[in-house]
Amino acid sequence: MLEAGGIRSITMLGVAKRVGIRGASLYKHFPDLTAILVALEEDNFRELGQRLTDAERSVTGMVNGYLSFVRDRPEQAKLLFRQGKAELGYEAMRAPLTYLIELLGDPEEALVRLRILTCMLHGYGLMIDSGAFRQGGDVGEVLRRAAELIVPEEDRRKSFPRRKDGSPGDLRRVASTSLTG
Repeated sequence: MLEAGGIRSITMLGVAKRVGIRGASLYKHFPDLTAILVALEEDNFRELGQRLTDAERSVTGMVNGYLSFVRDRPEQAKLLFRQGKAELGYEAMRAPLTYLIELLGDPEEALVRLRILTCMLHGYGLMIDSGAFRQGGDVGEVLRRAAELIVPEEDRRKSFPRRKDGSPGDLRRVASTSLTG
């Protein structure tokens, strides 16, 4: 529903019909439309977190993972951060954010770089979706130049290895303020 008609297409009755229940029954699960949107936002963070976890372990790989989410699910991407409850995504984003913070170099600067990168990627992805870059040119060049400004060259080339079984590595060094602080 969200991808087909945007956020304005989401109604209590529409959701009830989509899942095959009566409208009144939906209120047993969600008190109002805001609760449904919050649940959608949590699902979006989980999907985005999985895409980033599955991405190549480099800054470029993580950037591509984020942009693929925005490209494939533009309406869901617009819903991210909408409810003002970024903590919803913290658990789902813990592993990829930990890796990004490690990849972004200097620990004192990594969180600032991560926030700048997130804002840039989110806005950039939504601008691509809306057709804001119609004037032509190499849209990828914008990403390369932004990476040069945000992340020092030696840190852009870093990668973080996975375990032999393909799973992410040690998560003990999670920065708890990455989404909430």
